Amino acid sequence: MTILCKYYLSSNFDADQNCENRFMEYNSDIVDWISSKGAEFISDNDGLFKSKTKRETGIFQIKKVKNKNGSVHEYYLEEKDKLKRIFSTKIFVSKTQRTIVIYVEISAFSNNKSIGPDRFQIFCPKIVGNIINKYDDILFKKEKISIFDNIDIDSISNFIFSEERELPLILVSEVNGEESFKNLCKNLSSRLIGLAHVFKINQNESWELTNKIGKFNSCYNNSVRLYWPRGGNFKLYSLLFSQQKLQSIIEKNPENPKAIFLDIMANLIFDASTISISKPPIINKILSLNDIQFHKESHDIEKIIEENFILTEKIESLETEIIALNKLLIRERYKSYESENSNKGDENSHEEDKTEEIKDGDICFYKKTRNSPRKDILIRIKDCGHNTWEGAQKADKAKKGVTALEGRNDWKNFYHCATCTGGGMWRVDW
Repeated sequence: MTILCKYYLSSNFDADQNCENRFMEYNSDIVDWISSKGAEFISDNDGLFKSKTKRETGIFQIKKVKNKNGSVHEYYLEEKDKLKRIFSTKIFVSKTQRTIVIYVEISAFSNNKSIGPDRFQIFCPKIVGNIINKYDDILFKKEKISIFDNIDIDSISNFIFSEERELPLILVSEVNGEESFKNLCKNLSSRLIGLAHVFKINQNESWELTNKIGKFNSCYNNSVRLYWPRGGNFKLYSLLFSQQKLQSIIEKNPENPKAIFLDIMANLIFDASTISISKPPIINKILSLNDIQFHKESHDIEKIIEENFILTEKIESLETEIIALNKLLIRERYKSYESENSNKGDENSHEEDKTEEIKDGDICFYKKTRNSPRKDILIRIKDCGHNTWEGAQKADKAKKGVTALEGRNDWKNFYHCATCTGGGMWRVDW
């Protein structure tokens, strides 16, 4: 089995009864979700079923444990698709005093015998999204989970650099009220709910953010930026998907470029979750005590209990060390990425930025990135290097695009490059 993604959700309560009530609600939600898959006779705690979803058959198992350490309900769901690939979902819901923790692990297995990667398109399990959307007090460990919400720039800039932030943060920048892809922010938020904060900012907010955190770390001109958690005193690492990079995705995948980009972002976040999240120690603590109870007749029960807790502590210590090493690996991986691409990335960011006001006599070059109903969406870039400029008498949408971008339309000449492809290249003499 290959682990595709993991989730860690928690809730805290100010009264024991409130905690108990929510614990029962969570478990009821999960049973309803399993039933929606086609499973019947859930009260039997295990069974086979014919899936109502795109997958063909499935099995489920439910295990309930309660002892002095707390309560755990464990759910296992396995489904097989038409390609004979097996997808499994493990869900643990634990309750201790006034805290509930939900741990989810999604895995897949393929019968592909050839040497090559299996492409699993990963989505957030519906039950995870349902729980986060239904209850407004869900945390990732101790961090509030954002649900496609607006937030002021001061809060965003502070949140980006916060050493306490544990989830990735994604910014989607608009130009003239439009995103690079329609509903991109909403789609990213839905796909990555529980594992990333996703926010949208307009042009004015992009400028404000740039003034606060600098151009190198900012997000603007229809770009998308992924900010990884700092994790203590480590420097901030981020990945910028500029409008030029997004345009490249469009040109390579003209039929459905947004789906390709959503997969890219999902794979980045889901992969990181598999090495950064482990099963909460309290779950093993509750389950291990229950296992010990089967050996009560043994004369060496005290010794078994002592050895068990020693081993449990060692496991927890090793898991903590593994997570720390994995996080270090992520940082080193993206440090290398940043080192290899910093010069190029910085150059690209300057190419797309309106850093200087246009003066009479200036010659500017513009690249079309996409269409809109009334105008072309353009960015200012460097000269393409061709010398095949033709007069553009009927380029109404391109002219409206330049006007919208620059805030003026008093140019002297407007030319189109006859050589460039992939959207159109324009030269404007001011």
